[in-house]
Amino acid sequence: MNNKMLMRVSAILNTLEAHPQGLSAVELSKYTTYPADQVLRDLNEILNNTDLGHYFAIFPDEQPDDPEEYLVD
Repeated sequence: MNNKMLMRVSAILNTLEAHPQGLSAVELSKYTTYPADQVLRDLNEILNNTDLGHYFAIFPDEQPDDPEEYLVD
């Protein structure tokens, strides 16, 4: 992982820890200011390549009809 990704992953994990009830990718995006599609890529990276996925329950969001809904300003 490069430094930018480590910063994003740290922000995502800290935000998840602060919200034990869970957050959608769009909500994580709003809290971390990273685009939702980037949050999803980073979550997939965490799940597929680290043991951290065992500490957080990660569920898929309902898929919007319009993929642009995942892009947050």
